[in-house]
Amino acid sequence: FSGVEFISLPQKINVDNLRKENGVYRFNDNKDQYVIASSCIVGLSQFDYNQDRLFDFSLEYDEIILSI
Repeated sequence: FSGVEFISLPQKINVDNLRKENGVYRFNDNKDQYVIASSCIVGLSQFDYNQDRLFDFSLEYDEIILSI
């Protein structure tokens, strides 16, 4: 997620259920678990445990599964 204003995530995220409604990302029917953000990318990577795109934008995903 980028441009995050609010975040309340479930323990597990099923990207098949991820949807964006009026700038709010929802994961399931639980109204208390959502993210308010400007964008979302879900990807697969081989990053080391200490690598993160949050701090190193030069890292690229091996495969992008979903971009909303």
